[in-house]
Amino acid sequence: MKIDLSGKTAIIVGGSGGLGEAMAHTLSEAGAAIALVGRNQSKLDKVAGDVEKEYGSLRVPWGEVMRFRRGNLDVPGNGAPSALGAIRTVNASPFVDGKVQGIAGDTYFAVIEFSTPVHAEGLLSYGNWSKKGSPHVEDQMRLLSRKEMRPIWRDRKDVEANLESRKTF
Repeated sequence: MKIDLSGKTAIIVGGSGGLGEAMAHTLSEAGAAIALVGRNQSKLDKVAGDVEKEYGSLRVPWGEVMRFRRGNLDVPGNGAPSALGAIRTVNASPFVDGKVQGIAGDTYFAVIEFSTPVHAEGLLSYGNWSKKGSPHVEDQMRLLSRKEMRPIWRDRKDVEANLESRKTF
């Protein structure tokens, strides 16, 4: 689910670091204007100054800072640390050259609608294979970046239509 907070303002108390700073990135990614509030003006000024110095603005899309990288792929990241209770959890590496990389978090998630017929979508965030040259090293990461999922094939005809190979034991 993609939430659009364009035109909304989020006031984040404790925005000078830690969870408040992480929430600021997450809400900003959803389009909200951010107002940071904290007890330590110098820390708030430092956070704002560092962001403005690094990116030339205080309005920096989270995907320009957080990156998903695997194989030859480097796409905008999203999500928030698990401590925030986010549905899509992603923990980041330390900053290097003004960027962080998603290094841990959700590896698989699915949504199932118990309707008639049943509708199911899922995503294996970081791919299903580490073998060099495999198309499955990074094949689902673009979907992760766009906050999309793929259909889950449940019927024999759908599974057979998407087989890459078959081996009988």
